[in-house]
Amino acid sequence: MKDESQKYISIIFKEWLPLYDSLTPEVRAVLKNIAGQQAEALATRFYDFIFQDPDIARHLSYDLVEERLSSSLAGWVKDILMCDKENLQALAERQYLIGSIHSRIGIPAEAVLRGARQLKAGLTALAGHQADQAFKQLRASGAEQAVDADHFSLT
Repeated sequence: MKDESQKYISIIFKEWLPLYDSLTPEVRAVLKNIAGQQAEALATRFYDFIFQDPDIARHLSYDLVEERLSSSLAGWVKDILMCDKENLQALAERQYLIGSIHSRIGIPAEAVLRGARQLKAGLTALAGHQADQAFKQLRASGAEQAVDADHFSLT
């Protein structure tokens, strides 16, 4: 790889490392669970959003999304959310490559950011749902006296 690409890969890695370190093992477990169960749903959400905007959708065909891109995005979601610390460098390299491809084929940065916000919104909703389900299980088990409901309800 060129020096310039290595520079940006290093930047990505340096930005991701403290984010990774800030996640508790419990949060990582929730993210891995969501990735394992909902990566395809998140990819569907992303492309449903993309196809609503004609300026973004003109870069894609429905067949291309169905044949390759949707499964690639679902795989990327799994890679991001299930990544172990020792694989962050390789993931940063892949992220740089993906960004380079988007740039080369003319995908506007705004489109990428808007799609990323859709993924984040979907992930937030799924995490909130899992937290609500966990709280309901605690409540059903009679353990609600041990927790303060105001701190766990995300609805």
